[in-house]
Amino acid sequence: MRRIPQLACSLFLVAASIARAQTAPPADPAPAVQVPPAAPAGSFGEIVKATAVTVTIDVRDAAGRVPADLAAKDFAVLEDGQLMPVLAVERIAVP
Repeated sequence: MRRIPQLACSLFLVAASIARAQTAPPADPAPAVQVPPAAPAGSFGEIVKATAVTVTIDVRDAAGRVPADLAAKDFAVLEDGQLMPVLAVERIAVP
C-alpha cells in the first residue's frame, strides 16, 4: 500500500523536473536607450570654453587665524597635474 503513494510522488517530481527543464529562461530586458530631448524650433546651441574659474578657499594658520597678507604668489592651483596661473586673490568676510 505504501508503494503507490511513493510511486505517485516520484512520478510527480520527475514530471515537474522535466516541465521545469523545458521552460525557457526569462529573456534579459532590452537596455534602455536614452534619447536626448529634441530642441524646440528656433532654439540655438553654443559651445563655450572657460579660460578662468573662481575657486573659493578657506585659509587658516595652525592657531585657526586667517592670515592677513596672502597674495596670488602664495597659492598653487593644479589641474590634471598641470600648474595653472593664479590671476587674483580677493579676501572676503564670510558671515
